[in-house]
Amino acid sequence: LRNSALKSVLYANLRLDKYSFQIAEKLMIQGGSSEAEEFTAAVLSASGESLIISTENMLNILTKFSATLNKFASSYLFFNENLSHKVDSELANGAISILRVLDKIFTIDTTSITLKNFSNENTSLATALFDLSEFVPDVAHELLISNPEVDAHKLLEVIKMTSNTTWLSFLKYMKRNSLDEEKIVNVLLREWVAGFSNLNHCGSLSQPVEYLEQIRKLLQISVRNPYLSSQIISTSLSTPKQWHSWISSYTSPLEKQIISSIIDPMIRPILFQYQSLSSTPTCIDQTDHFGLTAFGRVIVFTVGLFKELGPTLFYNSNVNRSWLFAELLRLLVMLRDNTFLTFWKHMRDGTSIINTAMLLNDVEALVVTVSDAFEKNMPVSVFDGHSIEPESLIEATLEGTVRLLNEHGDEYGRPLSLILGIIFRSGNTDVKKWVNFASDVAKKGLKFI
Repeated sequence: LRNSALKSVLYANLRLDKYSFQIAEKLMIQGGSSEAEEFTAAVLSASGESLIISTENMLNILTKFSATLNKFASSYLFFNENLSHKVDSELANGAISILRVLDKIFTIDTTSITLKNFSNENTSLATALFDLSEFVPDVAHELLISNPEVDAHKLLEVIKMTSNTTWLSFLKYMKRNSLDEEKIVNVLLREWVAGFSNLNHCGSLSQPVEYLEQIRKLLQISVRNPYLSSQIISTSLSTPKQWHSWISSYTSPLEKQIISSIIDPMIRPILFQYQSLSSTPTCIDQTDHFGLTAFGRVIVFTVGLFKELGPTLFYNSNVNRSWLFAELLRLLVMLRDNTFLTFWKHMRDGTSIINTAMLLNDVEALVVTVSDAFEKNMPVSVFDGHSIEPESLIEATLEGTVRLLNEHGDEYGRPLSLILGIIFRSGNTDVKKWVNFASDVAKKGLKFI
């Protein structure tokens, strides 16, 4: 009798296991009712003696959920090879149901080891939530929904709201269950780089606000880890080698002619004006749906990040990113020569989200901020809670610029002249000391690579 009863229980559990999996599969394919979502959430959050389905099937469901969300995100946030953009409405409804289920699971104070291990190891789930919670494709750029009866605007609104709620629930779950934050942040950072560098990514409505917001989110997660925060900033800004490659392909004939010129230190460097010798585009690259080239995206993002972080963008207690300041000084020269017009194309309606004058003002304001830090002769606070002394600030700035000069030649002579001019204008009486310091770094042949 005991064996018969045991067999009945096992048979019932197998049927429930299969039934649960079938409901979850239906949710993935086309979405489902709120009851089905509630049931699936209860099944996946159960643990211990209340476990309803096998661990194997639970992992299978979670894996399929993750794969479905990533498949949806790919079609939702990227143009295909033909630059068309079509979203399957059933897949979208399935994604919405999955997001609702996950939100319920992460909100429940579950002790499921299976769920914790999956969330820690299968980071593709976090990457899908990370992107879907921030980006919304622009329906003005030919977003096609497979079902013509579906209201595209309403669908986008539901997806954004649901994914954002689920992302916030995931963050709380991550903190509550002590997931590996550093590992998850590094994976999300790689996802950010891949999306930001892919010009077929069409999820941004107000470039580059969404990309900046994602970096803010990563910095919030890593707020207690200064090293990780610094790594996030450095990775988002790319490398000296990549910047040089980008900016050199747009170098103007004018810059090449006056590359070794020395600015009169009595003249405020950022107010230096000269006649443009060339406003003809020198390089046209592939552009995104805003008309921005890859480097155009980088510049707009960098200026936006500087507005958020100030001088912290270039310095902290562990990392010297002063090479970026030198590159932005090169950019300042190019903006005055109008060659940055080659970094974007006008949209079909003749408008553009940025213009040369606006960007020139932003970069000049950035230079003034660093110049003011020199002038105040006071320590500059950086995001990791430390501060940098003005002497160290000037030293780092000069060394970063001279390293680029050593590496790439006289094309960095002009930024070096601008920096020396800023030092002189700041009232620093020992300009000769800094000229000698720059000469010593040059003689040592120090480089970044």
